[in-house]
Amino acid sequence: MKRLLRSPLQLAAMLIAASGATNALSQEYTVAAEVALTGTYAWVGVPSQEGLLIGVDEVNSSGALGAAKIKLVIEDTGSEKAQAITLMNRFHGRDNVLMVLGPSSSSEGVAIAPVANDLKIPLLTTTAVSDAINKSGIWAFKTPSSTSVIIGEVAKYAVDNLRVKSAALVWGRDNDGQVGQKNAAATYFKAHGVSVVAEESVLTTDTDFTALITKIAAQNPEGIFLALTAEQAASFIIQARQGGVDPKVRFIGVPNMGAEQFTTIGGKAVEGSVFVADYFPNLQSPENQHFVAEYKKRYNRLPDNGAALGYTAIKLAATAIKAAGPQPTREKIRAALAKTKGLKVILGRGEFSYDETRGALYGAVILTVKNGKIVAAPAAY
Repeated sequence: MKRLLRSPLQLAAMLIAASGATNALSQEYTVAAEVALTGTYAWVGVPSQEGLLIGVDEVNSSGALGAAKIKLVIEDTGSEKAQAITLMNRFHGRDNVLMVLGPSSSSEGVAIAPVANDLKIPLLTTTAVSDAINKSGIWAFKTPSSTSVIIGEVAKYAVDNLRVKSAALVWGRDNDGQVGQKNAAATYFKAHGVSVVAEESVLTTDTDFTALITKIAAQNPEGIFLALTAEQAASFIIQARQGGVDPKVRFIGVPNMGAEQFTTIGGKAVEGSVFVADYFPNLQSPENQHFVAEYKKRYNRLPDNGAALGYTAIKLAATAIKAAGPQPTREKIRAALAKTKGLKVILGRGEFSYDETRGALYGAVILTVKNGKIVAAPAAY
């Protein structure tokens, strides 16, 4: 038998090579997330962070990236555009992250999307919805679907199922996402014969809608479309019910109304409200049932829209990193994200794809409030 003798230098080289292979197999990919954990948008930022944390634990424990792991760095934007921009630059320069997830609001997202494009770093928003984000350049993506797609579905439901013939529109003028949602609703209504009798904006910090409600009530709309935060929508409906709006008027709204605060604050006043959602925890897919069970175990409540979007964002990120190959770069991840087609998700109708403008496509669900609980709207599917 021949023995293969190796010199000390050869043995040392082999050990170094073996060590390098082990490090490659156990590689850590740094991904950053900037979400609103405090401030105006914490109501959506906190649950999206919870979804991110569940998602990254699943990716790392499942071996989805082989022996590699995602290191998730999470920072609070404080719901401030300036802080969101600062974090984007910090993630690029100090942390050299592969990609950034977030932010929570459209106002922050519209502010940082151009920065992401300048820095050539993939940006994948968690809950920010403005179409201006993905249209800012090839490095910006959203997890939420395009506003026109989502809002078009609830506007269609209002026309086809609720038989609304006239509508008033109320939105937050200082939030780009809500402006887009209002515009999408107005476009659909006007194209389908609905008379838009009032278009009224508020600030996202406003709480007293008495004068505005009196003005709208005088127009006798059959429906009132609200593109507001969960708390504002609930308060608006309470004040409307108290302020002379016909009890038969239907309130129609955006995914924000799926947050727990909407039914908690609104109580009986919000019964019968109809709104669109990216997500519904009662969807029966195996993926969603697993997510709901894990979320309830950790946080002792059902996940909402924000939690599901955060969870989906980290799954999209992991899929793109894997598709980018054993040595992922920002450019490879950007290209992989853009090619996403038919990915199984817990959102909408269960499959996620990007269109040619990096707009997310996955369908939507129409929900209503019945006996204090959010349920699927009749004939919504």
